[in-house]
Amino acid sequence: PSQGEIVSAFGLATSTGNELDRALRAAVELTAAAAAGAPRYAVGLARGLVLPAGADTPFPLAGQAVGAAQAMARAAAFDTVVVTRDIATQVSDRYALAVGPSGAAEGARILSARTVTPAGRPELQLAGRRAELALLETLFDRVVASRRGRAVIVRGDPGIGKSSLLEALASRVIDRAAVHLVQVLDFGQAANERPGPALAHRLLAAATGATSAREAIERASHGGLLEPDDATAATDLLALEPVGPSAPRLAAMDPAARERARARVLDRLLARATLERPLLVIVEDTHWADATEIAQLGDLASAIAARPVLLALSTRAEGDPFPAAWRTRARGCPVTTLDLAPLAEDEARELAAAYANVGHDVLERCIETAAGHPLFLVQLLRSAEAGQTTLPGSVRALLLARVERLPQEVQQLLHAAAA
Repeated sequence: PSQGEIVSAFGLATSTGNELDRALRAAVELTAAAAAGAPRYAVGLARGLVLPAGADTPFPLAGQAVGAAQAMARAAAFDTVVVTRDIATQVSDRYALAVGPSGAAEGARILSARTVTPAGRPELQLAGRRAELALLETLFDRVVASRRGRAVIVRGDPGIGKSSLLEALASRVIDRAAVHLVQVLDFGQAANERPGPALAHRLLAAATGATSAREAIERASHGGLLEPDDATAATDLLALEPVGPSAPRLAAMDPAARERARARVLDRLLARATLERPLLVIVEDTHWADATEIAQLGDLASAIAARPVLLALSTRAEGDPFPAAWRTRARGCPVTTLDLAPLAEDEARELAAAYANVGHDVLERCIETAAGHPLFLVQLLRSAEAGQTTLPGSVRALLLARVERLPQEVQQLLHAAAA
């Protein structure tokens, strides 16, 4: 890179399949940080194969994607993120875009991330999954009728439709329940945005009307929602830096005492939140949670056992973080596991029907290639609508991530077959 330029590569050593998401989050946060006095950046983002300089020192990188990203960044204004047209096609449901003129170095400019509401995304209607959705609705109805909590673990491969299914559930119950959705990210997530603190903040905000975490704690203390001594524990629960008297109080508590105090505050918040309406709490991508957070989710499941709360947890099937020991920790809370299989052919055709501009033969090839995988099918159809004939980068990334998790001898066999 030239002076003043930084080159960052995602998925260079190992591939997880979500490199594009990680790169976009990093780029958007970098450009947004300028408002807080941080250095200003213009970011160009491209995707493709790169050639590292060596095993020990990969930089400088070579490859068409590197040159494309540099060209876009150099042509862009500060505080903007520009992406290639193929990336724009794949992320148009998650980001608002300004598409540049045909032939310009800038494919599309990221304007903002689209907010995922508890009622779901109208542009991504759920196709199929009627039996699975009916099961989730039945579990929720049981929670409402018994006023006792339940947990459901929705498992499946990346892109199999876990998020879409849970969003569909939220849209079905939004008129009958308070819905809280939190997400676990694999990197770049502040401590107070992790699942436990984020959920506690949402419950406090709903009870007090305050958006600021510290203001919510103050209002809850003055309004009687929290006991006077609970303000310190609430600060700890929301992962805030302790100030004033809270700092020495927390320092004097051993870990077990802090855990009990946090659990007491969480129970009070759940009791307050369920006075008028049942709750649907969705925690997305729990496979990225650490061991402590998984244990805290077990404590949350235990806490809702006597409350009208359905706790829905999504995770990848591989490396399921909820073993039998976790269910033991969830004391008294029934736990259901729902494994998502690929779509049946009629469900895949229902999903493909939304892409009326794709020709019949191309549509048939997309359905056959996707083999019931909804994300693969959507990305193939979007690429076809945009006139692209190559396999979308998002699909390649997921396939490469799968290959890298295979035994070494199987990888060598695949490489030999592809040569």
